[in-house]
Amino acid sequence: MKQKVLAFVTVFVLLFGFLAFPSIAAEGEVLPISQDGSCILAENDLFQVTGANQFAEIQIKNKQTGQIVSTSVTDETVDYSTINERWKKKMSSLFALNYTNLKAGFGAVITTELTGADYTAEAVKTNSGALIQYDFPGAGIKIGIEVLLSEDGVRFRVPQESLEEYGEFSLVSMDFFPFFMSASDKRDGYFFYPDGSGAIMEFKDSSHINEKTKYYSVYGDLEDYEGIQGFFDEENAKVLLPVYGSSIDGEAVLAILEEGEECMKISVNPSSNMIGVNYIFPQFVFRRGFDDPRVTTKSMKTYDEGTTKTSFTVYYRFLESGKASYSDMAVSYRDYLIGKGELTKKQNTELPLALDLFVGTKEKGMLFDTMKTVTTFSQAQEILEELQAGGINQIQVGLKGWAKKGYGGEPSGFDVSGKAGGTKGLKKLAEYAQKNGITLYLESDFVNAMADTDGYSKRNDVVYLGNQTILTDLMNEQFLLSPLTAQAHFNQFIKKAKGIQLSGLSLAWMGDVLPYNYNNKSLVSASQTKEIWGNIMAEAKENYGSILVGGGNAYVLKYADTVKNIPQEDMGYLFTTKSVPFYQIVVHGSVDYTGMRGNLSSSLEKCKLIWLEYGYLPHFELSYKSAEELMHTDYNELFTSEFSEWKERVFKVYQEMNEVYQVIGNQYIVAHEQLGEQLYCTTYENGAAIYVNYGNNIASVNGISVPAMGYLVVKEGSVK
Repeated sequence: MKQKVLAFVTVFVLLFGFLAFPSIAAEGEVLPISQDGSCILAENDLFQVTGANQFAEIQIKNKQTGQIVSTSVTDETVDYSTINERWKKKMSSLFALNYTNLKAGFGAVITTELTGADYTAEAVKTNSGALIQYDFPGAGIKIGIEVLLSEDGVRFRVPQESLEEYGEFSLVSMDFFPFFMSASDKRDGYFFYPDGSGAIMEFKDSSHINEKTKYYSVYGDLEDYEGIQGFFDEENAKVLLPVYGSSIDGEAVLAILEEGEECMKISVNPSSNMIGVNYIFPQFVFRRGFDDPRVTTKSMKTYDEGTTKTSFTVYYRFLESGKASYSDMAVSYRDYLIGKGELTKKQNTELPLALDLFVGTKEKGMLFDTMKTVTTFSQAQEILEELQAGGINQIQVGLKGWAKKGYGGEPSGFDVSGKAGGTKGLKKLAEYAQKNGITLYLESDFVNAMADTDGYSKRNDVVYLGNQTILTDLMNEQFLLSPLTAQAHFNQFIKKAKGIQLSGLSLAWMGDVLPYNYNNKSLVSASQTKEIWGNIMAEAKENYGSILVGGGNAYVLKYADTVKNIPQEDMGYLFTTKSVPFYQIVVHGSVDYTGMRGNLSSSLEKCKLIWLEYGYLPHFELSYKSAEELMHTDYNELFTSEFSEWKERVFKVYQEMNEVYQVIGNQYIVAHEQLGEQLYCTTYENGAAIYVNYGNNIASVNGISVPAMGYLVVKEGSVK
């Protein structure tokens, strides 16, 4: 059965890829090269794309403005006299190939920049544009780049079928257009990159100089998945959106990673004393590398024998002149997602309270484990009744640890906790929620598996890396389920859950991790997993009407009603100037999102201000009994959660935020800016603006005074 599912998914992925990005035949008219060595590759009313210098450079001319941008560094503020010849070749190369000898290379990777390399290239006319074909005889590698024009930008695509390896070397990765969108430290502007909520590196911010290059894996690096990291492992950035941008002197270009993004990295390269240029680019991963477990004296990579079965497409979208802020980039990306049908505007303008109710988890004993239950289903109903009696009508409540094995007992199936009230108690709670307009989510984890839990094979049903080691933590206590096994468990869950009037399903971690699996019995690529996750989310939405997804990776946005655990900042790398709410600007008005939990924040007042500035739902994780009951369990996050202690603060914060939500609830964010050292403003499409002041003194701007550690809502000249 698993093989049939895999075969279906493979066919679907290949068919979808063909329909979305039809392959361009290589046969066709060879495009002529003019006397100056240039070749017009594609042209429409807005753009002209030209190849130059033996197709080592591409120039894009904006016909409306006359501006020409190049993939080579042409910045007149750069002092080229201080740059050595090797770097000059890099700075004029359209791409670089990174390849290895799989049989005799011992993991060593060779890098070849296009400029100065031994290669041939020609451009062929196609129905949609042009295809440049490159041949590197020394490496025995051929590869092609398609050029496709649109109304507001240019697409460049490396088709899977264009790669041919006819020698002893195999392609590992490709650094694509590394110096396109680059800028010196003397330029006004910055790079935007999707680190957490979003981050920018200002060119004139000297703190980035000589900082190390950072590669951001789109949707995260599976080997650094936070669920299996060791205690001392460095936390890695969350990359939720496959997009980055460059703003230079009032002109901005947005790079959207359209196809194959799950096999891409975004490389941010700060300037250095050797080269005073900042550059950012996507790296296409054709073969994943893994540490060879047979070698213990040093790190040695082994690489996949075959390539990732995907094409790679980057869509460079040129923003209107003068609209070059990170807000403008986010609005442009949102418009792009709306045009693709990935986002739609929501209608509800009443603020939902995002509430997690913790039910129970295991406490390990010397001989036997005991279940610690801090919220039964009947107690959950009591909490909901009190909230509604207090005027909170819109509630999204998620039950954590509702199953027999409690929280952390994955895979849990659909065995309901008897101590919490059993199936009968859950049915009663679900009926109450549905009758009273409450969305009740059962938080279910189809991604993780614990070693002390049965219901799966620890050999056949878990994720393997390319070096044929099982992906697990240092103590071999936690695993990732194979996506095919996750699909099978979900199918069983759906069958067993029939008869309970659930109004929603919470899919934990599905928007946070995109595993691939090298287990020969259940081979799955990251591209196939994306389709499997999509199938699960679509079926969950069809069955329950509403889904909440843990994590906000871009592939969940077309399905999710709410996404959880969205970062409010970046990882804080030294080259970053500041974090920005790029993600929030993109999704607000289409998908609800939560971040920090108010009862677990160091300051509820500051937490409320962040919720208001970034457009978060108010979010709490509570329990009927005291969190002290969980002191000796593995769930050590919940140090204060008793509903009776928190309910008055929940009422106060909700009522305050709901007034604001009436103004901006389903509105798109059009701008976000910092107006002072600790003063920020978020503006919505209807003209409403929320000013947030994190300072200890009153802040004034444009005739408006914002109280210390407070906020103001301005709408059509009125102040609230």
